[in-house]
Amino acid sequence: MTESNARPAPQKKDARGAEARFSFDRMAIERFQQTFPRARWSDERSNWFVPGKTAARRIDRWLAQEAALRAPHDDSKGRDAFAFDPISSQYLEIADDLRIRTSYSRTVLEELRAVPWASWDDELRAWRIPFRSYEELRRRWPSIEKAAQHAEPEERKRRRAAARNTEAYKAAQKRAAERRRHRYVRRSEKLTP
Repeated sequence: MTESNARPAPQKKDARGAEARFSFDRMAIERFQQTFPRARWSDERSNWFVPGKTAARRIDRWLAQEAALRAPHDDSKGRDAFAFDPISSQYLEIADDLRIRTSYSRTVLEELRAVPWASWDDELRAWRIPFRSYEELRRRWPSIEKAAQHAEPEERKRRRAAARNTEAYKAAQKRAAERRRHRYVRRSEKLTP
């Protein structure tokens, strides 16, 4: 998997090119050197420098191809991890990928957006997560499930019913009734003479 994309990097004042950084894999490095024979490794920066005006675009294209090559392997690894340590939950469905359906919650949304390759499918009305992201999903799952349970309609109703017996709720009801009568509460120092 790529750690970062290519970015322009000046090696010398007149040198044009881009830097490439990706996780160590002997075969990937061989493919990289075949594709970019003029690329040079920089020990001080710990990345590859590829000379040329279009180096950044070429590196981005190569990184996309590498990600496509690794996707089936990473998916099978994720499937194995799921088979070994599955997540069982009412919010999770298993198909050709993982599908998550929950009530709306900002916390769930933030957590799922942080999972790599997670995407919202408007047609299914569910989040789709490929198996290659299973480890990250597994790490974030306790907070996702807790927030999803907190956002359930029955749970909201129960919390509202419990809040009705408090003094703060009764005071808010009295303020709302006064506002409906167009009698706004004024502080004693701002009373009309």
